[in-house]
Amino acid sequence: DAHDRVLGIVHGASSGGAPLFLEPREMVGRGNRHKMLEAAVQREEEAILARLSALAHAHHEALVEVVRQLVHLDVRCAAAKLAFALRCTTPKILGAGEELLLERARHPLLLLDGVAVVPNDLALRSGQVLVLSGPNAGGKTVALKTMGLLALMVRLGLPIPAAEGARMPWFEEVLSDVGDEQNLSKNLSTFSAHVQNLAHILERSGSATLVLLDEVASGTDPREGEALATAVLERLAEQGAFVACATHYEALKLLALSDERFQNASVGFDLAAMRPTFELLVGLPGPSSALSVARRFGIPAEAVARAESLLSEQTRNVSELVEELSEKQRALNDRLREAEG
Repeated sequence: DAHDRVLGIVHGASSGGAPLFLEPREMVGRGNRHKMLEAAVQREEEAILARLSALAHAHHEALVEVVRQLVHLDVRCAAAKLAFALRCTTPKILGAGEELLLERARHPLLLLDGVAVVPNDLALRSGQVLVLSGPNAGGKTVALKTMGLLALMVRLGLPIPAAEGARMPWFEEVLSDVGDEQNLSKNLSTFSAHVQNLAHILERSGSATLVLLDEVASGTDPREGEALATAVLERLAEQGAFVACATHYEALKLLALSDERFQNASVGFDLAAMRPTFELLVGLPGPSSALSVARRFGIPAEAVARAESLLSEQTRNVSELVEELSEKQRALNDRLREAEG
C-alpha cells in the first residue's frame, strides 16, 4: 500500500496480491539504456556469428577433414594407451583361410577389470573344429570369448593382448552362440533360440568365418543333442569355417580321436583343491567331473554313489580314462615348468 508514495512503474504483483514489484522513476532511464545496450550486444553477436558461419561454410570440406583426422588421431591415441596398459602386440594379418595362432592370449575385458588372467595358447585352421571340454567354471567360455574378442580387435585395427608373433586371419564375420537366448515374447525356449542361431550360423559360415559355440546343441535330449552337435560341427568343417566349441558331450570328445578335422582341448581343474587352473591343454579331452564336484560341494555321499551306479560302464570307463589322462598331462606340465625354471 506504499506504492502511491513512490513514483514509478508497477511491473507486477505477488501471488497474494499484496506486495507489488515497482521500478522507481529514477531507474526508468537507466533500465531503458540497459535494454538498448542488451539489444545492441545481441545484434553484434549475431553479426559476428553470421561472419564466422560464412567463413566456416567457405572452408566446409577442409573443416570436415580436420574433424575426421582429429577423430582418427583420438582413436589411435586410445589404441596406443590400451596397448600399453594391456601389454598388447600387433599381430600379423593373414588372408582368409590361413592358420590362426595366438600365444599367451588373454581376455582383454578381464585384464581391464584387474583380474590376474592365465594366458593360453590358441591355434585354429580353416575347416578345423576345436572341441573344448572340462568341468564347469573351468574357463571354456572365457577361451571362446578371448578368441572372438581378439579377432574383432584385429578387425578394428587394435593391438591384441598376446605374445609377439601372433597370427590372425582376416575374418569377415565372427559368429557366436554363447549364453541363454530364451525369449518369451517370441515364444522361444532356450533350445529353440539356440537352434535358430545354429541355422543362421550354418547359412553364413565359410572360410573367412570364425564360429564360437558354447554348449553346442544342449538343452534337449542328450542323445539327440549329441547327434545334432556332431552333424552341425561336421557341416561347419565342410564349409571351411574356423570353429571352436565348448561341450560336455563324450561323443564329440571321441570324435576328435577319429576325425582329423576335430581337435580336443581341455581346461585344467585341480580336483584335490576343487578349483580351476584356467590352463588350456591342447590335444586332450577334459572330464566334466560333475559327480566329483557334487560330492565336494555337499551332495550327500549316498546320492553321489547312486548317481555313479546309474552310469553305464562304458560312460564310467571313458570318464575315468579322460580324467586320468588330464591328470597326467597336468603333472607333466608342472614338471616341464619346474625344469624350465
